[in-house]
Amino acid sequence: MAQAKRNSTDTRRSKAEKTVSRRTQIAEAVIRIIGEQGIRAVSHRRVDRFLGLSEGSTSPYFPKTVDLLNAGLSQLDEYDAKSLKEVTAAVLQRSEDSGLLHPRDVAKMIYEMWLQAMKPNYRYLLMARFEYILLANREPEFQISNSGYFERTFELDKLLFEKMGARSPQSAAIEYGIFRRGLWFTILVAPSSMTNDLSPEYFETQILRFIHETS
Repeated sequence: MAQAKRNSTDTRRSKAEKTVSRRTQIAEAVIRIIGEQGIRAVSHRRVDRFLGLSEGSTSPYFPKTVDLLNAGLSQLDEYDAKSLKEVTAAVLQRSEDSGLLHPRDVAKMIYEMWLQAMKPNYRYLLMARFEYILLANREPEFQISNSGYFERTFELDKLLFEKMGARSPQSAAIEYGIFRRGLWFTILVAPSSMTNDLSPEYFETQILRFIHETS
């Protein structure tokens, strides 16, 4: 009897894990499709085809197209949250001894992040986020998640400027956010123009400008 209960529990657990895994695969496929073809390209048939599944396979997991879009956005938020958490941890670790960060060190860290962002296999994630931002302007139900994304990045920016000794970390973070989004948009529409312009020194100059201009 006990063995039968254990087997039944294991079977249910295995099914649940498979369901979670399939839902994640679907969400990742949605992000890839959006990043490469745009929001309007998302459909159950296209996701089925992308994953090599028979037609109708994804519908039981996400019945409506809007459910597919929400799944992709949740997965994208999860990726971003993980990335921001890692960067925040790195910032806190580097400032552990003195409590402060040198703008040069922050500039190097940001430069490395932008090099990663310019890689072709990462660009679809940026494009997907951009597509979701545009979608949020048309569909209010997507605005909360996108607002949360900007709030989280703002909090990280504010932490960076606080650790660099800015008199007004909030104002500096606002100005840096505007600057970063401009670069982000340029990467999406004209990535080749960024290759020779970015350097750690360039980012350090901009960081110092935001610190001094908002003091």
